Amino acid sequence: MFLFRREWRKDRRLLLWSLFFMVYTGGCISLLVYSSQEREAVKSMNVLLDFLFLMMAPMTGFCFSRGHLHYFRDDSYTQKLYYLKTLPIRPNVIISARLLQLLVYILINSVLMYGTLYILTDGLDSSLGFADYIAFVLTWTGYSFAASAYYLYFEFLRSGKVYMWMSFVLMGLCALAAVVILLLDGGLVNYTIDMSARYRLLSPLMWASLLIGAAILYLSGRHIAQKIETRDLV
Repeated sequence: MFLFRREWRKDRRLLLWSLFFMVYTGGCISLLVYSSQEREAVKSMNVLLDFLFLMMAPMTGFCFSRGHLHYFRDDSYTQKLYYLKTLPIRPNVIISARLLQLLVYILINSVLMYGTLYILTDGLDSSLGFADYIAFVLTWTGYSFAASAYYLYFEFLRSGKVYMWMSFVLMGLCALAAVVILLLDGGLVNYTIDMSARYRLLSPLMWASLLIGAAILYLSGRHIAQKIETRDLV
């Protein structure tokens, strides 16, 4: 809890910018949702909507801190880990604090981003009730867990430059996935909406996403904690 409180207090001003960014993102996505309802624009808007969700859903687990904004220039994540390893703190405590921070950010940012999206789109163009929309959000939260594990691996075990390049790799994979889904005449966001509307909180997609995402995040945390002990930070 000490590490969590320390990080929470350190960059409160930048945290406000993070909250604003989540509201802004929800507003931008809402415009795509409305555009995707127009027949002539369905395909082009769906691929953009899928790409944006694949990219932005994992961002709910992060906030704009000084370290996050300058990680590629100052290698701030490595410096932070170096400092933490000088303290009498076990690696599993470091990872537990980071995971707790991640979950709190996901909770706060999801309320803002998905809440803004719900309000501006009238429940994704009136296709989802409140319970349906909760299922939709939880489905994407499971994906956020899994994608966050990817980012955490490079945050703790690689340099800032590698972290930056692997972020670009994930961006490329998201774009590729969106295009492949388009070529298959599908729509990932629309599919999650349909599943949420049909099954609500019993949605098999939602539960599979949450369970698989949580398992990936947990196992990744254990693996990272083991590797931290042997990582050379010099």
